Amino acid sequence: MAESIVDSYAHLLTKDDAFSLFQKLIDAHGSREKASQACGLERKTTYNWSKTEEMKVETKKKILSAFFGLFTEDAFDFIAEKSVENSVDIIYLLLSSIYGQVVINDASHEELSSLLTKFDEVKMKYEGIIRQYLEEEIGDMESSLLVNKPGDITFKLTSPNLVRISDLSELLPSIIKEVYIKPPNVTEDIIAENWNLSEQFINSISTGLQMIEHAYKTTGIEQSILTIDATPIHLAGTASIYSKKDLFGQVKILPQSDYSLAGMLNV
Repeated sequence: MAESIVDSYAHLLTKDDAFSLFQKLIDAHGSREKASQACGLERKTTYNWSKTEEMKVETKKKILSAFFGLFTEDAFDFIAEKSVENSVDIIYLLLSSIYGQVVINDASHEELSSLLTKFDEVKMKYEGIIRQYLEEEIGDMESSLLVNKPGDITFKLTSPNLVRISDLSELLPSIIKEVYIKPPNVTEDIIAENWNLSEQFINSISTGLQMIEHAYKTTGIEQSILTIDATPIHLAGTASIYSKKDLFGQVKILPQSDYSLAGMLNV
């Protein structure tokens, strides 16, 4: 199995990669001469690497094969890492190519629509890699495409938008408030489209708010939930009132009778 892995992936190694593996072989064998013998190379050959810009694939195979012989798990991990790095580069180039064709905007409307759909399909197919390695770059491309596409081209994302956690944390209070105070004619899918988020995400917020509303209305729970961190304030000539941070972090003054989710949201 190691031999087939070496044959398939040795070409992914750069000269520096191969030299790094060879240095580990030197450390393991105790000398350059013994490491060279393990690789089936002449020692003088290993001294010439610094003078060349690239290393022959056959030489990379010999080094990688010897490395597999001593450090099998490390070798697999190394190949996996190199494969991911190359996949990231290829996915970025692929989406950049599609993005560039749309931005040039010299194609027909049918072709542009097809390109936008292709962009989304690729993004959805490799979503895991994109989220981990290319979230910012592809997110910026996607935002630009949605804003700058021709107005008469209908394009709705079929996969969830790539939203950075830092951005979402700033937007979340406003999203929650909009979900809670939405009029009857506004549905979750409309809100999802307005914020360029998945409908499933908006539905989860709506469900959570309904659960909170139910908890606030439940006898014995309402008072215990809403008096957490509440500070009594006594004003001359008035009943006791409470200062309380609402769900959006804003401090407001609530009469004791106004312990409701609607009151907390100031709606």
